[in-house]
Amino acid sequence: MRWADFDGDGRADYVTVNDDGSVRVFLNKGGDGHGGWSDLGQVASGMTSDRARVRFADFDGDGRTDYLVINQDGSVRVFLNKGGDGHGGWNDLGQIASGLTTDPSQVTFADFDGDGHTDYTTIADGGAVNVFLNRGGDGHGGWNDLGQVAGGLTTDRTRLRLADFDGDGRTDYNVINPDGSLTTFLNKGGDGHGG
Repeated sequence: MRWADFDGDGRADYVTVNDDGSVRVFLNKGGDGHGGWSDLGQVASGMTSDRARVRFADFDGDGRTDYLVINQDGSVRVFLNKGGDGHGGWNDLGQIASGLTTDPSQVTFADFDGDGHTDYTTIADGGAVNVFLNRGGDGHGGWNDLGQVAGGLTTDRTRLRLADFDGDGRTDYNVINPDGSLTTFLNKGGDGHGG
């Protein structure tokens, strides 16, 4: 199960990735007791049966989450969301990144600079974060390597979440502590770029 804004209305929708890689979406109309859910059914047949290689992020900055696959060799392929299967289709951009690691658990996509396009980030075992800024959103604008933007505060990267805590459009560095509390570092540009 994932949360992602599939239809671009600003609300996170309920997305499931099935064992065969197919994707089903329930649009958020206010949730249980507040408007319900609209079942779109299957929106993608899936490009991999390994759910750990699937990401949903807004690559092109149109407000709708796109389907990203991290291939076995670490390269990344993007399918732009035009409504999904039976609802407008997908635009296959092909390979947009050669990849920096074959371990999909080290790769996440988040909008680090607040420009609306998801950026390519890697999280090392010690929690350090490296960022490659997405320059274009069409697969042809390239990447700008910012290098390491956070030194890391945990040796368990499953405790790290990159999410926009303060609503400024830039993803922040959040650590879930062993006692369940949350420590947040607001993104002002990251290490060497604003703090």
